[in-house]
Amino acid sequence: MSFFTENHYWAGRRCQKALYFLAQEAPATSFAVWDVAEQRRLLRLAAPLLPGPITVIAGDMETRLRQTQQCLKAGQAMLEAVLAHDGWLAEVDYLGPHPHGGWQIVSVIPQTTISPTARQRLAYQAKIVKAAGVDLVQVGLVTLNPIYCRAQRLDPSSLFLVEPNSQVGFHAVGELEEALDAYAQLLRASAPASIPLGPYCEEGGDCPFKARCWAGQLPEHNIFHLYQLSRQKAFKLYQAGHVSLQLLPKNLRTRNREAQLYAVQTGRPYVDRPALREFLGRLEYPLHCLDFETVNAAIPWLPGLSPFNMVPVQFSITHVRAPGAELEHEAFVCTGQSDPRAPMLDRLKSSLGNRGSILAYNAAFEQSVLESLVRWDTVRQSWYDSLRPRWVDMLEPFKNFYCYFAQQKGSCSLKEVLPAVTGRGYEDLAIRDGHQATQAWLRLLFDRLSAEEEARVRQDLMAYCRRDTDALAWLVQALRAWV
Repeated sequence: MSFFTENHYWAGRRCQKALYFLAQEAPATSFAVWDVAEQRRLLRLAAPLLPGPITVIAGDMETRLRQTQQCLKAGQAMLEAVLAHDGWLAEVDYLGPHPHGGWQIVSVIPQTTISPTARQRLAYQAKIVKAAGVDLVQVGLVTLNPIYCRAQRLDPSSLFLVEPNSQVGFHAVGELEEALDAYAQLLRASAPASIPLGPYCEEGGDCPFKARCWAGQLPEHNIFHLYQLSRQKAFKLYQAGHVSLQLLPKNLRTRNREAQLYAVQTGRPYVDRPALREFLGRLEYPLHCLDFETVNAAIPWLPGLSPFNMVPVQFSITHVRAPGAELEHEAFVCTGQSDPRAPMLDRLKSSLGNRGSILAYNAAFEQSVLESLVRWDTVRQSWYDSLRPRWVDMLEPFKNFYCYFAQQKGSCSLKEVLPAVTGRGYEDLAIRDGHQATQAWLRLLFDRLSAEEEARVRQDLMAYCRRDTDALAWLVQALRAWV
């Protein structure tokens, strides 16, 4: 038997068309409200704080449904229990007997506060659990303690805050009945609902089906690509029929937008050669192209950390000794077994030397990472101060429209600029963006990987970080060709 899940519920809350598309997907696209793997790590860590003994429900869905019923009959507490009602499934973090009779559920959330999303998730689970015939008398939440600071050993009893008698899950239960019935009808429909483009396509991040829905409804260069136009204004213009950039109203034209229109209309890049020449003239060789990868883990993995503290775990530097010279690369990758910050600072001091421009894309981020390292090791402050005049932000020529390529589609993101300017991208890599890099690092730090798998993930991370720094060198080479 096929079931509808919480994933379908979140898709339906977002958009009826997304819900229909999700029903056609196998395996299903995720509409998870937070990282499932990280939430599961927290659940296992919090389990000893919950009333036991606890049985972990595992296996395929049919097996998990059967095991859940067996534990209910035996009065046995469970992790990752599964219950079903009228075609809908609920996967519950913790389901256990209440000391005074009936049952209780607890949801472990990777947040330091109880968000509306957490409330709605708990309401969904409470609705299905009660409808499945369980005498549910209490719902609870486990959140992360924002002021917890790890000592030498991790202390789960201090890391987590347990709210055993939360009412947040019961308030919205009554509202769910009609919604779930309506979603079930949509899921069984023979065609998707007719839903216009709207802000809901992007709220909380782009809908996984945005590209499919928008394809064919917009010209290649459209109002949603207009530089620095708010999404609210873009949707209003779209609804008023102002879709193509070619028909941009005069009151919306600025210097940078005129440059954008020039590239779109002529098919040639817009180049402000004097500005570009001045920018490139500030570069001092050797160039040191720098990029960091950081981790903001929910679980503090080093002494002195609190939940979601940022720690740099990797850097890549691409050196260019002179114009046209071969690219030279070096990298630092955290072992995960010890604090990486001191050895990282040592390597950076050696690698960056005392001359040459330090290039970064959106350099404020790389500077903030270095500042955090220096705050942790104040002996390096004078060295860090000596770097200040050497920083060059490679975002500058694209943000300020010293050059613009139509393929950027209004974006100054490196992921858009690199292929537009150089024809190279990230498609050949296993890890292609920062989110995937973060997930890979969390696996290295917290999951038990085989030696072979760990080596592969590390290689993938090194390749991704190197692409970011090689990209800066390639951009410099391409920009020089235009002046």
